[in-house]
Amino acid sequence: MQKNQKFNTNVIMLIMNECVYEARIFREAGSLIKHGYKVRIIALKKKSLPSFEIINNIPVIRIYLFTECFQKKFLLHYLRWLEFIWKVVLRFREAEIYHCNDIKTLPIGVIIKRFFNPKAKIVYDAREYEIERNYVKGIRRFLRKAIEKACIKYADEVITVSGSIAEEYKRLYKIRNVKVILNTPPLQHPSRHKDLLRKELNIQRNQLIFLYQGVLQVHRGIEMLIETFSSLPSKCTLVLMGFGDLEDFIKKASRQKNNIFFKPAVSPDQLLEYTSSADYALLLTSPDCLNHYYSLPNKLFEYIMAEVPIIASNLYEVRSIIEKYKIGIVMKEYSQKGLKEAIEKILSIDKNELQKNFAEVKQKYNWENEEKKLLKVYEELI
Repeated sequence: MQKNQKFNTNVIMLIMNECVYEARIFREAGSLIKHGYKVRIIALKKKSLPSFEIINNIPVIRIYLFTECFQKKFLLHYLRWLEFIWKVVLRFREAEIYHCNDIKTLPIGVIIKRFFNPKAKIVYDAREYEIERNYVKGIRRFLRKAIEKACIKYADEVITVSGSIAEEYKRLYKIRNVKVILNTPPLQHPSRHKDLLRKELNIQRNQLIFLYQGVLQVHRGIEMLIETFSSLPSKCTLVLMGFGDLEDFIKKASRQKNNIFFKPAVSPDQLLEYTSSADYALLLTSPDCLNHYYSLPNKLFEYIMAEVPIIASNLYEVRSIIEKYKIGIVMKEYSQKGLKEAIEKILSIDKNELQKNFAEVKQKYNWENEEKKLLKVYEELI
């Protein structure tokens, strides 16, 4: 592809949330801009956020919805979705490529391509196994599958986050070519000597830090973590760092137990400095649906990049990496008993033995490698 073609290519990246903590989207947008594409992220406007801002050289445009109040109302929240579709189609239908980051935004690309801009290309970035999420049941599951089945055939490229999910999409929709682009951070070697968590949370040198980072919500093992660490000696401290619905629950636990700490989310450019100051990392997503079972979450690769040994629940894709490279322990059962056994086991292993394996795995799982795959997808579109 000629270089000047990239500079004339407008890309609209669509996401139906506020786009604040969206590491994958910002990495993808940043890579495309760096290689000559014109990229804008279109997201939702909430009262506390600006309608337009530039984040790391990436323009983010947020759209206000009059139907925002319907977000949590059964069926009425579809009016909110329809308003978003209508406003995006009206304002942003002249781009060359539409990068749809979930099932809610895929119909936008299809409507524009079918009725307004037939030369437009669609990239469907299936960041989740949408119809196999644990809360997607009944009529909701039926509607999502119907929408995805009707729309995915118009996508020029389909990408997703793990090999298992890619195979499921091929099987479900009889499509041959689904690319895998992992949620990996850039290759980094964070400094461990800063010890940020100990300094900021006043954790003693002789105490071990077990870190959970990410979204603080149900099905991530947070309740089990708090119950388990509440019964462990103060030598084992639990730090929960992030944002989400369970923040108040965690803060209450941290006031009651002196070995449980809450740390608000930090910016992506600071994250690994904090992660690397932990002794062990926790990835306890519940294996209660195929979306979770086949997932490869951001935090797995962030823990790897920070070189922190990992305790993880028995998720198919996660287990394969941890066991292949010997960088942690996979729980035998998803319970307090299983977690305590995993903690005892990882404490009995020479930490230096675990850490020396990170050099190899970091060279494979980094954004520099995944960026090449993304750029190839876009080059094939033009």
